[in-house]
Amino acid sequence: MRPAGPLLSRSLSLATTALVVGCSGPTFSVSAGGRDAATDQAAGGPDGASTDAKGHKDAGRDVGVGDASPPRDATQGDASSRDATTGDAARSDASPGCGPLTPSSIYVSVGGPTNGNGSMGCPFRTIHQGVAAAASAVGAGTTSVSQVEVSGGSYAEVDLVIPSGVVVQGTAGAATTFLQGTSSANCPGSVSPCAVVVDRGATLDGFTVGVSPSPSRDGSVTGDGVVGAPSATDTLAPPLVKNVVVAGLTGGYGIVALGSMAVGPNVSSSGNSTGASRGAGLWVSSNGTVTVVGTATQPNHFDNNTGNGVVATGSAGVTFSYGTTSGNHLNGLDMTAGGTLNYTSGTANNNGVNGVRLGGTATGTHKITSLTATGNQASGVAVYDTDGVQQRLTLRNSTLLGNKAAGLYYDYGLSVGSGTASPLDIGEATTAGGDVFGRGSGDGGVANNAVGVYLCHAPPLQLAYGDTFSICQPRFLSSLLVLGDGGVTSCPSLPPTYFDVVAATATTPGSDPLNASSGCSD
Repeated sequence: MRPAGPLLSRSLSLATTALVVGCSGPTFSVSAGGRDAATDQAAGGPDGASTDAKGHKDAGRDVGVGDASPPRDATQGDASSRDATTGDAARSDASPGCGPLTPSSIYVSVGGPTNGNGSMGCPFRTIHQGVAAAASAVGAGTTSVSQVEVSGGSYAEVDLVIPSGVVVQGTAGAATTFLQGTSSANCPGSVSPCAVVVDRGATLDGFTVGVSPSPSRDGSVTGDGVVGAPSATDTLAPPLVKNVVVAGLTGGYGIVALGSMAVGPNVSSSGNSTGASRGAGLWVSSNGTVTVVGTATQPNHFDNNTGNGVVATGSAGVTFSYGTTSGNHLNGLDMTAGGTLNYTSGTANNNGVNGVRLGGTATGTHKITSLTATGNQASGVAVYDTDGVQQRLTLRNSTLLGNKAAGLYYDYGLSVGSGTASPLDIGEATTAGGDVFGRGSGDGGVANNAVGVYLCHAPPLQLAYGDTFSICQPRFLSSLLVLGDGGVTSCPSLPPTYFDVVAATATTPGSDPLNASSGCSD
């Protein structure tokens, strides 16, 4: 087990000067949630390396923990050393007509005076100054929520922590408001620095986030982008991140959820890299539930990362709606070491392994509705019995086409006896599945390369009512299924090695299109 990272203090010590440091010296102190390398590697977690024909992969990575930089002086009062030099030229003095600071609305601008007071007329110059004033107002009970309104520009910050009760909003939006941050020590639960920590009850809204090389590192690994602090036992809302772009990080995760967290709408964490071992768009750690919720007009994006688009570990559950997890080196969405998935309306296309991968110790029922998963190198949806826990899945109105292996790969794991309800629901007589595993020639003739539905350790009976396959009379390797009318009226010309359904037992002799020698042996 990798030891938990240093922790980020729940209570910020606020100096009476214009500047506060979000974490003292080289240490953070937010309660639990350290990364566990063994967990990452389990069942092909976020750090996978190789993949077999069914979409399995062998995990492995070796990440060194760098030394923290020397302690910093948390009492410094001159924030100008942290100021970005981009944006409007800073004024040297506050205007005589500066009004008083309004605790509920504090203003920040790169063009503000060096001794601004955070009012609209005389804004602070750094986000640190604005956050310090906001935290002081909330801590004193002057206001329950304090909003730090940040004008467009580029802000260089070190050890930035957004505490409970504080909303930091880029008023010009992420396109023109840039937060380039780093930390003087590894962030909570991480082996790397990060740009910003968002505590429970706090919000980050409207920024493009980047990570500067840490003073203690050679610059080859920048670290993580946005870290959501662990949930506590109090009633505060989870950290919220919305209207944020995190892109192009090296050696880190775009967004890290160390507990419950709310992500979206309009969040993009894409193009993060450093080999196949890291670089996920969103990494969900430990317990809690992470909601990744977009809208039809403001979806979230976790694309083109060199790891997974979204990966969950521990017992963390994920609710995902209106978003994309496409073009990633590994899986679009990987829950093989996480909890239960509740998925609605999204795409997981052209990933290096599977579109969606499920498994782990989840005891609830995974629910996937209105997923499009096409062009993946393994399967559109793959469900594995990785930890001896039978995974339950309800799949509705989803299109799984053009994948290299199967549209749906499902491993029952435990035996399902006669008369026992199947843990897989892809359509029943009273509730049509509406899933598309193939199309007839009149509908474009699209199929998956090998199998529409592959059932490993198949039960005596599996219903599949209201689904669409490529053959007018679906062709199977085993006659264990009862299929409803999928509405296919014209048959494409497919090779004889293609099957709409393969229902495999422990070993399937002959023409198993995924593994002819051993069949369903895992």
